[in-house]
Amino acid sequence: MRPSRLLRTCALLSLPILALTGLPGAGAGAAAPLPAAAAAAPASLGTIVYLKGHDVYVARPDGSGERRLTTNGTSANPWRSPSSADNGIVVAARGPVVYRMDQWGTVLSSFDPPDLKDSSREPIGGRIADATISPDGSKITYTYEHFVCPDTGGACRERWVTAVSAATAFTPATQYGVGYYDNPSWVTGSRLVLNGTDFDSIHLFDLARDQQFWFNDGQASTDFHPLFEPTVSRDGTAFASTRGEGDEAHIMISSVNGNALSGPRPTWPTQRCRTDATSAAFASPTFAPDSSALAWAGPGGVWVKDAPLDCAVQETLALPGARAPYWSNAALQSVRPVHRFGLRAAPSVKAPRVVRPGARLAARAGTWSPQPARFRYQWLRNGRAIPRATGATYKVTKADRRRKLSVRVTVSSAGFRDAVATSRVVKVRR
Repeated sequence: MRPSRLLRTCALLSLPILALTGLPGAGAGAAAPLPAAAAAAPASLGTIVYLKGHDVYVARPDGSGERRLTTNGTSANPWRSPSSADNGIVVAARGPVVYRMDQWGTVLSSFDPPDLKDSSREPIGGRIADATISPDGSKITYTYEHFVCPDTGGACRERWVTAVSAATAFTPATQYGVGYYDNPSWVTGSRLVLNGTDFDSIHLFDLARDQQFWFNDGQASTDFHPLFEPTVSRDGTAFASTRGEGDEAHIMISSVNGNALSGPRPTWPTQRCRTDATSAAFASPTFAPDSSALAWAGPGGVWVKDAPLDCAVQETLALPGARAPYWSNAALQSVRPVHRFGLRAAPSVKAPRVVRPGARLAARAGTWSPQPARFRYQWLRNGRAIPRATGATYKVTKADRRRKLSVRVTVSSAGFRDAVATSRVVKVRR
């Protein structure tokens, strides 16, 4: 790892971009003494999931133990927006589908959410722009975006909808409500922070309750820049975002004034540190789970900085060539777990109403979660295996008269224990 540009503090360098004194209404949002530097994040603290090329990877924050989770991403259909819960479950989107997987890329479940309505009541759906799993692994956000000129005569502009589902089984957006903003980040298990529709504003979204404006960039600085990808440290003391667009983009780190974790909105944060350089590569700030460090995408890959509010601490390049980092408390697994299938609907036999010798039966494998990669069939006569009857169909023979036929289905996939289920019987007449 090599050091990059220093992050600088307005308290030390009085940069105009960070100068807050004299702003109208600064008041409680004016600069306060810097908090004591946090302890350096140990290299073993959790893991970072990220994108490299068009696929999802995971590694320790120091870059060690890198593992590729997916292999099918392409420029036409890339993986997007990886995140991880503290139990190691990874969520990422590809096309219109949200996937849950383990740290080895074994897909545990997926859902293709239905279209929603944007703020102008126009339908919005298709490709998932953003997806994040909550730290406890219980909920997943998903975001749609599109540019639309509403039939109702509203402004032609880009619009977003962010909704939330239970993680293990899709639940309708009405359960938690929707936000008409993008770039959601979990503040707690029940609160999100998001971009506003006017680009420079930040909003708080309490699930199934209400949404509230928090602040905009004009309150916190004297020079306007749009804000993207907001995130709050888990201890609630720091806020970070991508600030500016294109070649003007940089990472801004601020101290939070008040309680951003719950209750009414606090006053706006106080800007503290920023990347000295600007680049379109700056994106995706993400705090360490103990709030002791911050990672982000920048020129050359993913950078990690200890003590986010101590601007004298340099960042280091941890993951060359990576982007879209997300930091969780999940340790890097050294042993691949073996999962169990869920059976949602038992196997069955498609048969004519009256079954006699010569009739052809067809096995229906049932519904499993996730979808198995392989199915094996064994036809049974009175509960015993029929020799060489291992296809998905079976032709009833004279030996089956006055017997009961059924089919046993065995399913398998990499990373899962084989699972077996048997259909109900079909009675054969003479």
